Amino acid sequence: MGVGPVCADRPGCLLNSARLCDSRDGPRRVRMGTGAGAAVALVGGFSATVAIGIVGGVLLDDHFHTHPWLTLAGLFCGLAAGAIVLARGVRALSRS
Repeated sequence: MGVGPVCADRPGCLLNSARLCDSRDGPRRVRMGTGAGAAVALVGGFSATVAIGIVGGVLLDDHFHTHPWLTLAGLFCGLAAGAIVLARGVRALSRS
């Protein structure tokens, strides 16, 4: 039929990253768990975004010889992205 896994309760419905399955009621969304695992996931997501921003800034600084300005810009971009990750995670946790 298609590429990828198929939902057990709806034959022919392919999974994708944003939705589990389309149904007549609309998409079923993935729910975030609660407890320590969800907290670890939020902290991990925040840490990853900050780390990606810093590493990107360091690499750009090395390339353009602009130490430390692009590293600081990468840090602030990573912090902003991390804040978005945390806000979305907290919102998802408060719904469940």
